[in-house]
Amino acid sequence: MTSISKDTSIFTKYYKNAYVFKKRFFNVKKPLTENGEIRWISEVELISKYLNIKDTTFVYNQIQSDNFILDDLIEAGFKTINYDELIDRSYIGDTLVEKKLVSQDSLDKVFKLLEKHKHIYILKPVFNQRQDLAFIQVDYKEFSGSSFIYKKKNNQWVLEKEVGSWMR
Repeated sequence: MTSISKDTSIFTKYYKNAYVFKKRFFNVKKPLTENGEIRWISEVELISKYLNIKDTTFVYNQIQSDNFILDDLIEAGFKTINYDELIDRSYIGDTLVEKKLVSQDSLDKVFKLLEKHKHIYILKPVFNQRQDLAFIQVDYKEFSGSSFIYKKKNNQWVLEKEVGSWMR
């Protein structure tokens, strides 16, 4: 993720100093128009199509694995909020059931920070088997987003094409 973030245009210009968060993945159905006909396919199938991957399990497993580490982005100079630091943990009675509480003050600080600064939500990049193509999906604040295909050329990630965008 660090090498892609340094090479890609996602973190340049307007969002250069943005706070970065992990985007949750929901495998929803998306419309795909081919030969003038619209059909609905899952997002995993769509990503597989963009990356020329026949094995959708390969894509799904990448997305579900938990190897997208925000600490890597922090080390590369990006900003994020560690929500674990906001949570007070305690146990309910004598049980091993954990209770997690977040104070209103902590939430207010986060909301004020996000109102003042730009922030993006990024889905962990999904790669093809050769690791020379990557699918990256980004939400900009709450209002819009884009999906990109990046190609590795001369050891750098270069924007190949934007494959989707949306506004809410």
